[in-house]
Amino acid sequence: MDQGKGRALGAILAESEMVSPSDIEKALAEQRRSGVRIGEALVNLGIVTAEDVRWGLAQQLNIPFVHVRTELIDPEAVRIVPEDVARRYRLIPYLLIGDELTVIVEDPTSKRAIADLENITSKHLTIAVGLAQEIEKALAEVYGPGRVDGVPAEDLVTELFDEQQQLVIRGDYSGEAFLQVLFQEAEKRRATSIHFEPRRDTLLVRLRAAGKMTTAAQLSRAWARGILQRLKASLFDLERRPGACEGYYSFEIDGRKNVYHVSCVETVNGAAATVEVEQRGLEPLQ
Repeated sequence: MDQGKGRALGAILAESEMVSPSDIEKALAEQRRSGVRIGEALVNLGIVTAEDVRWGLAQQLNIPFVHVRTELIDPEAVRIVPEDVARRYRLIPYLLIGDELTVIVEDPTSKRAIADLENITSKHLTIAVGLAQEIEKALAEVYGPGRVDGVPAEDLVTELFDEQQQLVIRGDYSGEAFLQVLFQEAEKRRATSIHFEPRRDTLLVRLRAAGKMTTAAQLSRAWARGILQRLKASLFDLERRPGACEGYYSFEIDGRKNVYHVSCVETVNGAAATVEVEQRGLEPLQ
């Protein structure tokens, strides 16, 4: 049933008698003044509640509006969604059935969030809309206390990266900056391999260069998990086996491309990975 899909949020709320034409005019004026979306403008003016807007948005996109019940959250769904991804996009993995992953999101219009989650989990997504405060409460319950501005000191211990590199890494809890700096440093040192070695409470990242192993960083398990999932999500020619996978990763530096062979395996301490140089200095495809 697509009665709401493609129609303006204001029109849906008006037809449901939640707002009047004069309310819409006030909200449009507030939108022009502050640049917020019309739903947020209506809430800011006290005309409707956040729940009213989430309901209307669900009607507009023809997706469910649900209240988050933490006792119903599927642990298997939480297991495959990295904490940093869930927090960044303010979403709760709710149910996993086969290849179908249901997530509750605050902003269902974020194509970037949906694309990233599909890429990381390799699942087909079913999207539902939830309230921000309920999602935040559920995030705290399933992942623990929230992170603040970047990567906490205890999540990254390193003597290899300089202060500027650490500043870049700590400003990005997604882990993408860590991988960028790591591969840059590996190339600078002409490392032949990178090793992600899980310990009981941490992940050790080491480089092999000139036959010697150098510790690049020690990461907390919670943060490292998302980094490894991001690395695996970037692999091409991926082959999966029970408890293991392998594929290829490309990284461009100074206008040239390096290709690496990546093998990952589950151990008693968590995921481990070995990254080995396959080819260096390739011309990037135009």
